[in-house]
Amino acid sequence: MASYHLRCKVISRGQGRSATAAAAYRAAERIYDRRTGIKHNYSRKQGVVRSEVLLPRDVPERWLDRGELWNAVEESERRSNSQLAREYELALPRELDHDEQWELVRGWAERELVSRGMCADVCMHDRGDGNPHAFVMCTTRECGSDGFGLKNRKWIRKALLLDLRKTWERDQNKALEKVYEREGTPENERSYVDCRSYAARGIDREPTMHEGPAVRAMESRERERCGAEGREYAPVTDRARENEAVRERNAALERLREGIEWAQERARELAVRSIEAREMERCRDEGREYEPVTDRARENEQIMERNALVERPGGII
Repeated sequence: MASYHLRCKVISRGQGRSATAAAAYRAAERIYDRRTGIKHNYSRKQGVVRSEVLLPRDVPERWLDRGELWNAVEESERRSNSQLAREYELALPRELDHDEQWELVRGWAERELVSRGMCADVCMHDRGDGNPHAFVMCTTRECGSDGFGLKNRKWIRKALLLDLRKTWERDQNKALEKVYEREGTPENERSYVDCRSYAARGIDREPTMHEGPAVRAMESRERERCGAEGREYAPVTDRARENEAVRERNAALERLREGIEWAQERARELAVRSIEAREMERCRDEGREYEPVTDRARENEQIMERNALVERPGGII
């Protein structure tokens, strides 16, 4: 089932982070940081499916090289707490293959980020654990042929983030619809995403927390160990344990709702029976033919009459 996830984070020196290290890690590459002299080497990292740097018009072509781009970002910032980049973390629909997932996230980044003037570094990950996802690192300053200029404050507004959440929902659902049509998926088996919260959609359900690739990897290894040792799996991380507890609470609430609905339906049925029983007694006392007085009883009588007509020899087939 397709699920929605988009989260925006800031990569800041104030957090002890660097753009060069983050970019090297996301792309599983080697990047030398000219400002600090540190060599960031994540070339042995597994799970990176594809990566590409996307640039707006009229910027230095050398920035197509990931190391050049993020070194230029580092060199343009002077403060010890500078915000170096914004990063969008996106869940990708499992219903799509890798080529379709890449086309989806790359197209979204081009239309929604690069078209606004940002440089975007797109990396797609899939470790085969059922959690395909992408990271899009974006620059924070205006840029042109001479390099980076002023910070663009419009890019940090909440209104833009809300718009990006909606466009990511739209683009995912378009891609899903295309796959469903191609494969002839029945309507009742099609699943779409919604960027709104459960509360905004009027759904009385407790949301789970996003686990992320690190938690998923730890839990996947634990499942493998449990299978090899013949023991029952139990979550080993706090976040996975909390999500399991949330799912159990939601399941219990759903069972409670089903029980309440059954009790209400049963109460309505008993009320109809009581009303019809009193009407039968009145008809018998008054010597007249009984006819149902409630809508439910009348509908049931009509159903029985139609069934009898169908089953009668020579009746309607």
